[in-house]
Amino acid sequence: MSEVSQTLDPDEVLGRLLDAVARIVPGEAAWLLRHDDAMLTVAAVSERTDTSALGRRLDPAADPTFPALLGSVLPVVGTTAGGRPAPLPHLLTGMASWMAVPLSSQTETVAILLIASTAPHTYTQADIEIAAVLAGQGMVAYQNACLFDQVRHLAGTDALTGTYNRRRFFELASLSVAAARAHDQPLSAIMIDIDHFKRINDVYGHLVGDEVIREISRRLLGTVREGDLVGRYGGEEFSLLVEVGTDAAELAERLRTAIAAKPITTEGGPLPATISAGVAHLRPDDPDLGTLLARADAALYQAKRQGRNRVVSV
Repeated sequence: MSEVSQTLDPDEVLGRLLDAVARIVPGEAAWLLRHDDAMLTVAAVSERTDTSALGRRLDPAADPTFPALLGSVLPVVGTTAGGRPAPLPHLLTGMASWMAVPLSSQTETVAILLIASTAPHTYTQADIEIAAVLAGQGMVAYQNACLFDQVRHLAGTDALTGTYNRRRFFELASLSVAAARAHDQPLSAIMIDIDHFKRINDVYGHLVGDEVIREISRRLLGTVREGDLVGRYGGEEFSLLVEVGTDAAELAERLRTAIAAKPITTEGGPLPATISAGVAHLRPDDPDLGTLLARADAALYQAKRQGRNRVVSV
């Protein structure tokens, strides 16, 4: 349990728990089945287990055994002796007995540890009790890791917009720049500013201004890809880092269109809003992230000088 608890990554906690149970409880194979979106996914296997099933999605409703397992708080033991069918035959083919150990939080079953043996009637009451104790202690470590993960996420998230705050954006973006250099891959930065935002605050007040910022960030997050970084650079300004496979200037234009497409509903009534954007691409001679963002920022101010509500790429 000390080994399981030495990490604060929730997924790694579960992986270490799988390895610990597989070492202590007899069997030739073991799988970690993560439960999410009403499906089970083979998320990890023990070191002696064939890895071909990793990533496989399983529908619990297609196997009559698994709804009962997901509702159980104690390990469940099964056997194929006497011609009884085994659940998940594509995992348990050739296995004569198995044990499923639910990994449950306070509100749901997070995952199932599935352990199997080629020998019939392998699992004794002692094995069941050991597995249950390990699972219980392991889930305490898992919940602690989840709490730490939530705190870390909140510490790096802007409370108003849900985007990364400036500090966290710089941390992640610096890693992306280093990775792009190491693999000689393209990378682009986009700087965005809300046009005439001071006028919105002066006329309608800061609460309405916050509504505008919140809705614009929602539209930004709804337009970018999952791997792109979006941060609140400061005030009404946002910074984005766009990775491989995206035309940054085209993305910036889609962002501009998404903001201008319809007024923003606020307590002061519907307000039209637009953004200006500057785009810059990582160059071989850029010494750091700051240089890339500075060029994108210069392009942004060029867009504002040209009349706002436009994109300038350099």
